Amino acid sequence: MAERLLAAGRVGAVKAYAYSEIRTALDDLEHGTIGAFMKLEPVLRRMVADRPALRIVQTGITSELLAVAVALDDAALADRIDYAQQALRRRGELARLGRRWLADSDPEATAVLT
Repeated sequence: MAERLLAAGRVGAVKAYAYSEIRTALDDLEHGTIGAFMKLEPVLRRMVADRPALRIVQTGITSELLAVAVALDDAALADRIDYAQQALRRRGELARLGRRWLADSDPEATAVLT
């Protein structure tokens, strides 16, 4: 998304951080080394919760579909994951987890699991 914003002339530059460098990116943002940082909304909301100098200014920029991947030859694992997810959904656990972990997220940017 950041690269698309750059191509459209909506941002001046893009610096990519490795996944393991997310905290470094937030440090850079706090110190003014970079001007903004993009990350999935509920994740970023948690990560800036203890950084009062930072705030989320825009949500709902993209729509992300998240998935669990397994090796192509591991149908048994895929079946176990599907079964566990359906069991969690039937018991209302997915909805409970969504309310717990996504309660302070922007409802327009984050779908709560049911």
